[in-house]
Amino acid sequence: MTKNLQLVRPSEVGRFWRLGFDELSPAERVFRAVWELEGDVNNGGFEQYSFNSSGDTVFAVVDALTAIGASEAARIVAEANGMFPGSSPPRDRRERWVLLDGLGPEQKAVLDKLDEEFLRYPDDLTTLLHEYVRRNSDQVSGATEVGM
Repeated sequence: MTKNLQLVRPSEVGRFWRLGFDELSPAERVFRAVWELEGDVNNGGFEQYSFNSSGDTVFAVVDALTAIGASEAARIVAEANGMFPGSSPPRDRRERWVLLDGLGPEQKAVLDKLDEEFLRYPDDLTTLLHEYVRRNSDQVSGATEVGM
């Protein structure tokens, strides 16, 4: 089974979306934050990530990327977060919508540049997340079911 398929399984059988983010184990929070970031940025960039409910975990994603060893991705996300007041998008989705609406053309151009940087994958997120989950499989629901 490939690393990506091994990661998909815990996302399907785990408790990641049944429980609130704060109710997850620390390792599950890392998994969920990175998983949601990667999915949304790949699909529509940092604007989509911030707009969608997955952006509710944006406050934790830089630390999550750092925890798995994705230092370049963490830098890119921190820079994207810098488009918001205090360099931290709010956890509340509606508050993020208002702030996203207020971004000017220069800020949107910076986000577009950061989208491109992120999509070049300066860090191998699949391998790094897989290794992190494997090391913490006892704390990640569904990980042991796929031999991690």
